[in-house]
Amino acid sequence: MIRVVHLLPMLLQKDGPSNGIFNLLKAPQSQVEWAGVWSLRRAPEERDPGELLTKLGVDGATFDMRSPFIDPVVILRLVKKLREVRPDVLQCHLVRANLYGRLAAKLAAVPVVVNTVHNEEEYFTSPALPSRAARWAEFQTQSCVSAFVAVSKASRAAYSQAMGIPQEKIRVIYSGVDMSAMAPRRSQRECRSSLGLPDGVPLIVSVGRLHPQKNYAMLVRCAAAMKAHQPTAVFAVAGDGPEHRNLMQMARDLDVASSFRVLGRIDDVQTLISSADLFVLSSSYEGLPLALIEAMAQGIPCVSTDVGGISEVNLSGRPCTLVPSYDQDALVRELLSLLDDNTVREAQGRLAQEVARRWFSSEVMMRSYVELYQSLM
Repeated sequence: MIRVVHLLPMLLQKDGPSNGIFNLLKAPQSQVEWAGVWSLRRAPEERDPGELLTKLGVDGATFDMRSPFIDPVVILRLVKKLREVRPDVLQCHLVRANLYGRLAAKLAAVPVVVNTVHNEEEYFTSPALPSRAARWAEFQTQSCVSAFVAVSKASRAAYSQAMGIPQEKIRVIYSGVDMSAMAPRRSQRECRSSLGLPDGVPLIVSVGRLHPQKNYAMLVRCAAAMKAHQPTAVFAVAGDGPEHRNLMQMARDLDVASSFRVLGRIDDVQTLISSADLFVLSSSYEGLPLALIEAMAQGIPCVSTDVGGISEVNLSGRPCTLVPSYDQDALVRELLSLLDDNTVREAQGRLAQEVARRWFSSEVMMRSYVELYQSLM
């Protein structure tokens, strides 16, 4: 049995990297013992996944990091905890956990360290001093890492170029979703009724953090541009973040407040997605977002900007329609085309579900990680 601990900067409910780990913990397998999922920073109370970790029987230690970059006290606490738990593998996710994990694992003599790259991060190329410092620190500590994993080929290429690591030394393991959890809790009619939408109103859904990365401002402009062609269509965005107020004001300014809904964080994302006619992403950069895979798994046709690893879901046919990043006209054109053609939309939804279940399930992800861990022991 291989004992594995996961380390993140912050473990959160309704968060992409965290959700990927939870899907991994729930996947059936008999070769790995999950010895812990640890967080450098404490999650806000409303997003604390402690109860879920308890149900899964996994230790959820938090190290209360306070410094924005290096906190020696936290590193010492992490070393102490690693010596107590004695995992075979420490798998780290995202830049701060990658750096802290490398240093602590070296001091605690953890045999195997895996670093995971989730996005094409801004710090890979940014000239800002903190980004340059992060790249320097990663470069200086590369020898502490047993294996690098990227969640997409695009993330692998970006990290390889930024850090000078040959791509063949970075393994791609796609994040998977728990297919058994994709069943909606409520009917489509109940979900649409909660949004005040009668039957037949086109519903376009997006899920993600309200952050400039997601470029939801372009979606607001798309809603305005589509009014003449699909006057009843409604965009519904599930998520919260620093752009919330700006997006609401922008929707009012463009007179689309009734057709562009910002729902905040919601518990039943699966029902919202299953009620949609289309799922859309307008991101400026991504790794491979789980929300997109979840929509595909529910048979929802998807339209997205062609950034990061998103094009990699088109392994067989075209379950996701792609448009150039920041190309509002192309995004509007593809959304309208799919809304106007039920036959094409339904066929794309069936293909999306087939591809998601074949390539992007948590079981497929679990098998890949077991093979990786075993190869490193």
